[in-house]
Amino acid sequence: MLGMESIFEHKNYRIILKEVLSDRMKKNPAFSLRALAKSFECAPSTLSEVIKGKKNLSLESAQTISNKLSFKPEEAEYFSLLVQLEKTKNPEIKERILNSLMKINPRQIKLSLDVDQFKFFSDWYHIAIIQMTFSEDGLLSPEIIANKLQINATDADLALTRLLRLKVLTIDQDNRYRATKKNSIIESSAPNTALQKYHHQIWDKAKAAIEKQTNEEKFVGTETFSFDSEQMAEAKQILNDAFDKILALAKKGKKKKDVYTMGIHFFNLTKAED
Repeated sequence: MLGMESIFEHKNYRIILKEVLSDRMKKNPAFSLRALAKSFECAPSTLSEVIKGKKNLSLESAQTISNKLSFKPEEAEYFSLLVQLEKTKNPEIKERILNSLMKINPRQIKLSLDVDQFKFFSDWYHIAIIQMTFSEDGLLSPEIIANKLQINATDADLALTRLLRLKVLTIDQDNRYRATKKNSIIESSAPNTALQKYHHQIWDKAKAAIEKQTNEEKFVGTETFSFDSEQMAEAKQILNDAFDKILALAKKGKKKKDVYTMGIHFFNLTKAED
């Protein structure tokens, strides 16, 4: 079965295939599109063109893939309907297929947006990609993103598609990705699973930076002190002001070739764990 939440949370079968590939690569970094194509009993070039939208999947191949992924009958039907939806150009047939899809999962569109939003908040590279649109050349592609951020090209491709769906990115007349907003602020007053995952990923990146980056590339400072918890509101305001000043400084930069992230950790060391 798929490592993602459910195929019903997607309305494009190519995205499902990309998610399958991404999930397999996360579990096994040596896994490749060639290996996935072999498991689907098709040529790697064919699967590559299907995923890129250059070729449509046949209904026979859709059935084979459903079997290989151990889809339940309703999941296999849903997957095949998505394949048919892209193949047909007849408006009446499209309407019938859409009605069939909605009967299987009436909340399809809402669920898809919910998943996009969760992925946006939980995976660190989405915000990094947005900021890459402000670099000097502004040229982006899955390959460029993968190389710069050290993620695989499949995840980069999925992220770009997701950001376009969420209307966080747009494509201009020069075929370049542009951010619709200059700053992305993610915050929550209550514990949030997606945000927790995001912060864990950023902390992992920070640990790697401590070991691998020079002092010229990073700033790391830690202070430990006694503190009156009633001053927390004032302390938070000071820290928010620090973020604002760094963002203002970044905005004035003329040669933006890299994307940086800043995290300030201010928490209670003496609080007993649950």
